[in-house]
Amino acid sequence: MRPNLTGQPVTAGGGSLHQWFNPAAYAAPANTPGFCDFFGTAPRNSILGPGKVSNNMSLSKTVQMGDVRSMEIRATINNVFNTVQYSGIGTTVNAQNFGQVTSVGGMRSFQFQASFRF
Repeated sequence: MRPNLTGQPVTAGGGSLHQWFNPAAYAAPANTPGFCDFFGTAPRNSILGPGKVSNNMSLSKTVQMGDVRSMEIRATINNVFNTVQYSGIGTTVNAQNFGQVTSVGGMRSFQFQASFRF
């Protein structure tokens, strides 16, 4: 089902957690008996979702232990600055969460690894 555009700007007052886009810019299409009126006037992809900002870092140290042996210690950090990643937006017309952020992505994560080569 696609909604109808009401003529109001989609981005007016949007961009926040509780109102990502202007929900008043959309209205449910009228359902006329005998016709397929589920496709309103809104074009596909008219709601722009949130972008993603991700800063990752990796540190490693290799220590030689003789001629052929070495040990590598590695630390990998995803989302170093712990930036909130909005991932889901409520897009069902007339739903309680229409126009709001419904989910977020993963938080900062660490991974440590040690390798011994011989």
